[in-house]
Amino acid sequence: MSNEKIMDEYEHHQVLLEELRPRVKTLIEILSKENSIEVHDVQARVKEKNSLKKKIEKKQGKYHDLKDITDIVGIRVITYFNDDVDKMAQVIESKFKVDREHSVDKRVMDPDRFGYSSLHYVVEFNTERLKLIEYKDFRGIKFEIQIRSILQHAWAEIEHDLGYKSKIEVPKEISRDFSRIAGLLEIADNEFIRIKKYLKNYTQKIESKIEKNLLEIPIDKVTLNEYIEKSTTIKNIIKEIGDNIGENEIVVVGEEAVFNLQPLVFFGINTISQLDELLNGKKEEIIKLYLKWNQDQIQNQNQEDMQKLVQLDDPLFYLYYVLLFEDYSFEKLEGYVKTSIISNKFTGEIHTKFQKLLEEKFTL
Repeated sequence: MSNEKIMDEYEHHQVLLEELRPRVKTLIEILSKENSIEVHDVQARVKEKNSLKKKIEKKQGKYHDLKDITDIVGIRVITYFNDDVDKMAQVIESKFKVDREHSVDKRVMDPDRFGYSSLHYVVEFNTERLKLIEYKDFRGIKFEIQIRSILQHAWAEIEHDLGYKSKIEVPKEISRDFSRIAGLLEIADNEFIRIKKYLKNYTQKIESKIEKNLLEIPIDKVTLNEYIEKSTTIKNIIKEIGDNIGENEIVVVGEEAVFNLQPLVFFGINTISQLDELLNGKKEEIIKLYLKWNQDQIQNQNQEDMQKLVQLDDPLFYLYYVLLFEDYSFEKLEGYVKTSIISNKFTGEIHTKFQKLLEEKFTL
């Protein structure tokens, strides 16, 4: 088939190819979520007419049919971690029909290759998927899937921008620099994997300690999150707030704690055991202040909205307010706001509410 006929065939199938692009992109996004692989991005493109024409002319005589060109539709999966490249590869191999002859792992193809490479698959939909009505029109159409880590992607983009793709193209003065940078990126990829595994193990250990009520542990993002999510103290405070509101069940809003540790430092709370002791010791004050602070909202909400008043980290938030109120001053409030996630513009409003409580001779 002549180059002109290949281009005519491309134009004839262009609409179908444009339909294939988002279909594959969405499928890969779904597959990554189903397999708990967090990806930074899934990019998809259909090769433009001029780009295809140049490719055919450059590889004169190589392509005899449009189907011989396997990267007209291209998908790029960018993962956060290098080990997720291999996990995603397993998913691709299990969910697509892989053209082994044209697929290549450029990471191992040439260990001395200039640069930092990725994994390339040429695939098509497998027989099982082609039975589905939304995929049947794509029978026999191959496309390329590239999988790379975000650092591999950064290298490829910079390499492309600089215009150097082989050792012989690079001035000798900077050839060693390029190799060193590529090596550093590979080391960084491996170090991020090590850190990820460490944090996973650390989280599991902290979760186990909190479940066993072994709370003499420093406060950090992981320990605070696990404590707030697993603590019976937190659950009891939230339940009692619900009982006082008059609801049988409180729907807690928010899946994670607010990870701002600075207010804890401000109040001199350095360990989970200190925090737990304060929450237990001041439970009644926290509940009383919560109900007083939100009394207008509670009175004016309908039943459904009342159920959703409580945030997961509210016991901690109102503990801060209790500690402020016990020895209240505007300067102390200002110091707290500077360490919190509260915008400075709300300082005056919060101060007014505290002043009103003092004027009413409200006590905890």
